Amino acid sequence: MLLLSAIAILGVAVTAGGWLGAKTLMLDEPQPSGVGWRGLAHGGTALAGFVVLVLALRYGAPTARALRMGAGGFGILSGALVAGAALAGLTMLLFQIRRRPIPLALVAGHGLLGITGYTLLVTYLTMLY
Repeated sequence: MLLLSAIAILGVAVTAGGWLGAKTLMLDEPQPSGVGWRGLAHGGTALAGFVVLVLALRYGAPTARALRMGAGGFGILSGALVAGAALAGLTMLLFQIRRRPIPLALVAGHGLLGITGYTLLVTYLTMLY
């Protein structure tokens, strides 16, 4: 049940982050000069999803089916990638606090880590059942 909750919460964060990343990378509007509520909402949702994911991975063991299919480590790898995305997100927050433009490579890397981690998490869930 915790794993489903983590997927739902992180799904909202990934969707919002995809929208924010597309706006930033397509340069539809200039980067904000300070911390924006959209980014804070995205980060807060992602942080809540990460906490639930850590709890789900801590208290849930991979099933024999997931292990047989070679997906037993997908949960841990997913958590590591989401943690990397969180670190990149905190770095972007520091750029915004200092009112400096965020490097586009950092935005792209943050999105790549988050989306890859989420995809592995969903794959892990499908292997469990």
